[in-house]
Amino acid sequence: MNRVLTIAILVAGLSGITSCAPISKSRRPAAEPTALSSKSKVPHNAEISQLETSDLVGPEGPLTLSQAISLVLTRNPELKVYSWDIRSADARRVQASLHSNPELAVTTEEFGGSGARKGFDGSETMIAVTQPIEMGGKRERRSQVAALEKKLVEWDYNISRLEVIRQTQKAFAEVWGVQRRIELTRDQMDLAKELLSAVRKRVEAGKDSPSEADKAQIEFANAQMKYRQATGTLIDVRHRLAMLWGAANPGFEQAAGSLDIDVELLTLAQLKEQAQSHPQILRWQDEQALARARLDLAKAQARSDIAITAGLKRLEQENDNTAIIGLAIPLPVFNRNQGSIEEAQYQLAKTQQRRIHTLTQVESQLAQYRQRLETALAHVSTLKDVVLRNAKTVFEVARTGYEGGKFDYLHLLDAQRTLFTTEIQLLNAQLSVRLARADLEYAVGQSLESIPTKSSNKGIEK
Repeated sequence: MNRVLTIAILVAGLSGITSCAPISKSRRPAAEPTALSSKSKVPHNAEISQLETSDLVGPEGPLTLSQAISLVLTRNPELKVYSWDIRSADARRVQASLHSNPELAVTTEEFGGSGARKGFDGSETMIAVTQPIEMGGKRERRSQVAALEKKLVEWDYNISRLEVIRQTQKAFAEVWGVQRRIELTRDQMDLAKELLSAVRKRVEAGKDSPSEADKAQIEFANAQMKYRQATGTLIDVRHRLAMLWGAANPGFEQAAGSLDIDVELLTLAQLKEQAQSHPQILRWQDEQALARARLDLAKAQARSDIAITAGLKRLEQENDNTAIIGLAIPLPVFNRNQGSIEEAQYQLAKTQQRRIHTLTQVESQLAQYRQRLETALAHVSTLKDVVLRNAKTVFEVARTGYEGGKFDYLHLLDAQRTLFTTEIQLLNAQLSVRLARADLEYAVGQSLESIPTKSSNKGIEK
């Protein structure tokens, strides 16, 4: 009896030592993960790059759009979260590939009686190990499901990456727009000041009434107010841009470049062809594969697992040891996992339907964003080539006429306001081009400059 108990204690102790063993270097908890590499294009090869986490202030000096995008792709807080998700998916894949643990059982019976079984003299002690064996390829199915789940996380990262680029392009365009608005309001303020001086001279000369000087003073005050308002707005949009790369303060002096850009408007057929490589579309291949893998796993779980038992039995009264072997097979009489199989079938059908909806949605967005860009480009062309040119001419004629006494101040003021309104309209149209372009590039999944001008007329297959 003592020998049997010693064996049992030894086996239990070894099991406890194994479970409490120090974590090896390969299994040691990882350090805080960093954001995925900004160069990651293919989700299956997404990398985790080193990240500068000490930046609470953005870069100094002028900032270009490409620099802003690089900063955001390496420091954006939302993108950094995906490194945790990818590591979690890796951990789930490791867990899914593990075999079931064996079970150690120690049983003592036929002891503690009052006759021949008094004490442990007639006891029977059994030590057995039971190993569950999964049937139907469950472990392989689980591993496949976990691997596909990781791929979906990587696809989600690439989709979020495109969204972050779009947000950066729009935020940068807003900074551009406000900077240009400040220039326009400053010019308007300088012009209003110059006209105020001219009106005062005419009033002093008795050529205009004093009320004309009051009107000019009001116009100058309004110009000052618009300039201060634009300056305050610039602070706000600069902070919003810096927040995209996780900076508490913008740091940069100004957004370099100009709102005015040349955009080659591709055909809708060309855009549809290029959009076939969009992560939102490619993701559904693995999404459907995952639904099928979950269905295969549900079918595999309908197969009964077996458990094999082997051990020793100690008979104290006979002073003998005997072997024990056993086999346990559950009988699938009531639970054949039919509910889970049916659910997996429904989920597969749902995935196929959602894929069709996504493809339709992408095509619709392409048409909407392209039309929006085309409209904005037309507005810019009309305002720049016709309206603004005429507004400048009208203002110069009114100004010359006013100085020569041909027109009154109201005529000059109306021409001045028309010129400023036209310049603001052009600015808004240029901003609309930038915003529409950012949306269209997100829908296509790449920069418009990288798309070949000659392309076949293939649509998005459904």
